[in-house]
Amino acid sequence: MAVTVRRLPVAVSDWTVFVNASELLFGVERSYYFEPGGLSLYANYPQFQVGPLSVLVATPFRLLGDVGRQLAIVAMAAVPLVLWWWMDRLERRDRVGRRSRARWSDADGLAMGAVAGALLVVGWVPLSGEYLHLDDALALAAMVAAVVEVGRDRGVRAGLWVGAAMAAKPWAALFAPLLLVVRGRSRWRALTAAAGVAALAWGPFVVADPGTLGAGAPTVDVSRDGVLHLLGADLGVGPAWVRSAQLLVGGLAGLACVLRHRWRALPMVVIAVRLLLDPGTFGYYTSGLLLATVLWDRWGSPFRLPWATVATFVGLHVPEVVGLGGSAAAVLRAGTCLGLCALAVAAGPEPDAGGGGAAGAAEPRPAATVP
Repeated sequence: MAVTVRRLPVAVSDWTVFVNASELLFGVERSYYFEPGGLSLYANYPQFQVGPLSVLVATPFRLLGDVGRQLAIVAMAAVPLVLWWWMDRLERRDRVGRRSRARWSDADGLAMGAVAGALLVVGWVPLSGEYLHLDDALALAAMVAAVVEVGRDRGVRAGLWVGAAMAAKPWAALFAPLLLVVRGRSRWRALTAAAGVAALAWGPFVVADPGTLGAGAPTVDVSRDGVLHLLGADLGVGPAWVRSAQLLVGGLAGLACVLRHRWRALPMVVIAVRLLLDPGTFGYYTSGLLLATVLWDRWGSPFRLPWATVATFVGLHVPEVVGLGGSAAAVLRAGTCLGLCALAVAAGPEPDAGGGGAAGAAEPRPAATVP
């Protein structure tokens, strides 16, 4: 967090996206806005891949000017620390910690937990201190909350969090298969809650301007160190099929995690699939994957060591820091993402894997547990 705070005077990066989107949504006129905003925001400016919830949350920071930007950086930098504290609190209060405490309770275990937490905080810097992606911070925090509520078998709350993630960032729809873990009728209430929140956020834009539906294609350029370029994609604007492929392949991978009783690995797997298929290789992508690996290492992995977190940090974050690019970085990227998927499969069913329906048919789970 200290590294992020040191960047307060200079970090700007993508923050202008949130400022512009907020101004357009609320009708602020600028000479460089050539199309109206309001509820036509996404139809007229498809380059904004920022969910309505993120725009609303960014608005108070935008109104404070440069001070607001600095406060937003501090708030985003605090996200992994708050989530880590929350995980610790859950482990002390609930059964969630039974497995994690068994691995991370003695001196060596505490060291392993400290390593995972430190790697997460360092790897979070690109998101909070370089790119300033408030939308990703919101979506990823909602993802963690959804995993917690699914583990508690609180379907509606889990659905609300998944819906909030989709309202913050469109690609967060990949987390929706988590709700299939919820048991019985609660599963349908969870899915309804998620759909309701997403519809509440996106519905007014679609109704006001149906062109919003065509604004989902990414405009990200193909990077030289990306997997797509390694596989032969030309440099320049990414292929039009990328977002559809990410949702389809990622959704199927998430569903497979549920069916194979590895639902705590779902965020890690679907984000890894997204990184594999994305034209770009931005550092904040790694930040999100690190949070998902820490979540699995802590609550889903059978291993004492946080292998997934260490592998992600070494395979994705370190090459960026040292400036490794081109095919070598692309190979590391592909190997890391595919390795995480393989690790989730090889690890075997997770504790209390029976959540409900397809995921819970094998063994019932006691009530009032958390992931």
